[in-house]
Amino acid sequence: MWPHHLLLFFGFIVGPTAAIQSDWLEFGAATVNGSWSTVTLQSNFSNPVVITSDASFNDPIAVTPRIRNVTNTSFEISLQEPTRGCIRVCYDDIHGDELVHYVVVEQGVWTLDDGQTVIAAQTWSSNSLIYEDITLSHTFSAVPMIIPSIQTNANPGYLSPRMKSATSSSFRFLLDPPETYTLPIPLALETVGYLAILPTSTTYGGKALKAMTTDRCCNQNFHRIDFGASIPFPFLIVKQFTAYGADSATARWRNLDSTGVDVKAQEEKSRDDEVAHTKEEISLLIYQGATQA
Repeated sequence: MWPHHLLLFFGFIVGPTAAIQSDWLEFGAATVNGSWSTVTLQSNFSNPVVITSDASFNDPIAVTPRIRNVTNTSFEISLQEPTRGCIRVCYDDIHGDELVHYVVVEQGVWTLDDGQTVIAAQTWSSNSLIYEDITLSHTFSAVPMIIPSIQTNANPGYLSPRMKSATSSSFRFLLDPPETYTLPIPLALETVGYLAILPTSTTYGGKALKAMTTDRCCNQNFHRIDFGASIPFPFLIVKQFTAYGADSATARWRNLDSTGVDVKAQEEKSRDDEVAHTKEEISLLIYQGATQA
């Protein structure tokens, strides 16, 4: 039998101990539910920026990953369902096990094998429902793929990072509460990390790495996204790159294999039962893993 903290998922083993590390970044995957758990890192970072994927789709209830207590060697993570301010449905945070992939990057500007620049940085926000402009610490030659992730839990509960209108030097961002909140609400200040890189297919540390953004492909129905190449046992960081839809949504995923993944934009039902969502662009960061079942 596999150790209890590992999960056999789509042909490869993942869990808190499944990680690929280098001098300045570490990819991994954790089995997460509605309880807080600690992910222990293999590296000792000075100023870590933790970027998580949205959750897999084992349990169909809408959920968003939250992290807290980021240290040089660990962070805590849980899945949060909408449990406050609900009109139609309030959930209980008793969520089934999901897979959440993560990458931890030392804050700064880094270079991949092909010379591509990677930015890992932090900012702060207390904005709900009103977008603010975030200026990148490096100006790219084109629009980069950007993935934001909330680093703190100053506002416990369902709160997702939402971005749109990326340019070569900036993007627009807000903290997205459940859709029952139709007017801005006062929020405590959250630390927000983000990773930015131009779309690329390259290698790092001898393993395949791909950064990509899609066209407007994903609505409330699952849509297959092809990687364009085979990437064995992939780690996957996936989130929405746009906000064409007005309602809160996250990028849920399933059927991950070496060639692609199914993704949809999932709304939650705190205000009403309507979950139709217009098509969004999706950000994906894929890195070759090494552990085979």
